[in-house]
Amino acid sequence: MQIDLQIKGLEGIQQKLSPQLIRRGITRAMDDTLKSVKTQISSIVRKKWAIKKSDLDKKIEVRLNKHELSGVISITGKPISLSYFGARQKFSSYSLSVSSPKKFMRKDFKKKQKSSGVSVEIIRGSRRTLSKVWMGVVMRDTSTQYLGVFRFKESDQIPRGDGKKGTHARLIAMRVFTYPTMVKRNLAALHDFIIAKFDARWAHELSEGWKHGKK
Repeated sequence: MQIDLQIKGLEGIQQKLSPQLIRRGITRAMDDTLKSVKTQISSIVRKKWAIKKSDLDKKIEVRLNKHELSGVISITGKPISLSYFGARQKFSSYSLSVSSPKKFMRKDFKKKQKSSGVSVEIIRGSRRTLSKVWMGVVMRDTSTQYLGVFRFKESDQIPRGDGKKGTHARLIAMRVFTYPTMVKRNLAALHDFIIAKFDARWAHELSEGWKHGKK
């Protein structure tokens, strides 16, 4: 998404202030706007999705190009594992809540009961149980383990040793939206916020910002 900002009121100050001071004022207004947008993005996303502020904020980067008077807001991130969203392994009479592979491996499984799914809280304040999935620990490489939520996915039938065909099942890690996808669902609100915030900051520069021209 590209947003073009309108610099209002230039006609009234071009005769009073040098181009250098005007440019500094525009730069300050854009810098303040970018910082506010990062905070706003974090607030909007976390209001709906059960994401931790520290995890989301490090995925949002703002950059100001003073030479071109332009700014870039970038959000990165891969699909998020379901285990991130407070996953709890459900059994017939109790649930198991763990946050790391080591804690999962230390849990007492003497009560061997049939799994009834995994509950997660993806939307803040709304927990739901997914059936036919379970939690488990998988080796990412030779030295790293991660806790995930998994399901089996049947693939096409393949030949067996006896000449007949059998169904081959693959283990699939369950993941959901990326951080960029969560932000894209709120682009309209962010567009309006950016315009309003810049107009307010630029209005401040027109009335007061020139006093700090040496900064």
